[in-house]
Order: sequence, then structure tokens, then C-alpha cells
Amino acid sequence: MSLEVLQCQPAEPTGRLPVLFVHGTNCGAWVWQEHFLPYFASQGYAAYALSLSGHGGSHRREDLNWLGLSDYVRDLADVAARITPRPVLIGHSLGGLVVQKFIQSQKVPGAVLMASVPPSGLGPVAWRMGLIEPFFLQRVTLVQSLFDQAPGAFETVSEMLYSDDMPQAAIRAYFDRWQPESKRIVTDIMWQPLPFFPKRLGFPVRVVAAEKDRLVDALAARETARYYHTDVEMVPGIAHAMMLEPRWRDVADRILAWLDRSIGAPRSSAA
Repeated sequence: MSLEVLQCQPAEPTGRLPVLFVHGTNCGAWVWQEHFLPYFASQGYAAYALSLSGHGGSHRREDLNWLGLSDYVRDLADVAARITPRPVLIGHSLGGLVVQKFIQSQKVPGAVLMASVPPSGLGPVAWRMGLIEPFFLQRVTLVQSLFDQAPGAFETVSEMLYSDDMPQAAIRAYFDRWQPESKRIVTDIMWQPLPFFPKRLGFPVRVVAAEKDRLVDALAARETARYYHTDVEMVPGIAHAMMLEPRWRDVADRILAWLDRSIGAPRSSAA
């Protein structure tokens, strides 16, 4: 029984805090390996990414539909405890909610929430989508239920995750690596998965949103920012799958700038 953890190390020690990436639904740590892991390592960060249970190369694939938010939070706790010093956490979409749940009880140097499920859950987001784009919501629901057997699954996933700038060949390659998601997790994250009243955490949190995101809208991003007494970094021209988009570096550079500004890219005395 094991969790897959991918990593890229800087060419030489820099003393910067490590970063740990947490992926969203239907994928694994590989989404960070494409661009973010090597890029953050090139900037002096030891960069790690885990595949949550039932995802990527991690254990419990056969138990996937029974896995819930608490299981994923335990996965994060397990991996974070093995990294020294304690890493900055960077979570995307569902991974952003996993990070939020974890930091309710655990101290970290900082956290970045990318296109994250908001504290109130996906219920309000789905309700708004149903009002504005009812047929799109229906297609998204079918894909989540039937996966690649849903009618027009490839086209729906393309619209869910990517901007018009994304090459079709890349979308197809990523779609072929896509996987089913836990049925239980959908229930876990629909309505108010976090406490209604937030508490002061004592460390900085950054909220990063995508201008063309059709899954996590601007209202959800602002809600998350209010919850953590911060603001939203809105990245123009990209969609939900921020780390895979052609302009992924716009996102990465904004996160790196925030690390320098808010956490100060702390260095050890030996660095």
C-alpha cells in the first residue's frame, strides 16, 4: 500500500521551502510533472506532487468509489509529514479543497488554492451553472457519472478544462490519461464541506483563479478569498486546467512571485 509521489529537485540546495502539489479530480500527480515540477525546481524549489488514493500510481484503485474527502486529507497528511522542512501546499480544484480541509487543523508555511472548490462546496456553483448554462451542466454531470462512455465526453472535457488556445492533440493526450473519480467524493464536496465560520490561520493563503474557468466561477473564487481574508489573483486567458494550459507559466510565475513576496522564499542559515 503506497502513495505515488513525483518530485523534481533543484540543481543545488537553495534553502527555499519545498512545495507540495495536490491535483484535482480525474487525474494524478502527472498533471504537475508536465510543467510545474521541473519549472519550480529550476527556480530553486524542491517540488513534490502526490497522487491521491485511487489516482495515478497510488494504491486503492479498486476502492476508488468508496474514497471520500477524509481519505484524501489523510493522504496529504501522510506525504506532507515526510517532507522536511514543512512544505508550502498548492492545491488545484478538488486538491484545493483537500488543502483547505487539511489546514483547518494543521499549520503550514503557506497555501495556494488554484481554481479551488470553495468553502461552501460545489452545490452553489452547480446551481449557478444550471441557471446560466443548463445544458452544459447536464453534459458535465453525465461525464462525471459515465466517464468516457458519456456521449460527447471528449468534447465536454475539452470545454470543461481548456481554453480555445489549447492544441487538440494535447487535449487528446491528456484525455487518454484521464480516469474515473470517486462517486462518494461528489457527495462530500457538494454543500459546505468547511466550517461556516472561518478562523484565522496565522499563515498566508493565496487564491488563484482562471478568467475562462467554466467549472469554478469568479463568485466561487471571491468566496474562497473572503474566507481567508485575502484577494483573488485572476489569470487572464486561461481555463480550469491551469497547470496544463499553453500559458501555464503565467500561473507559475504569479505563484512564485507571491512566494517571494508573502513567504519571502525563506532560506536556511546554510543557504
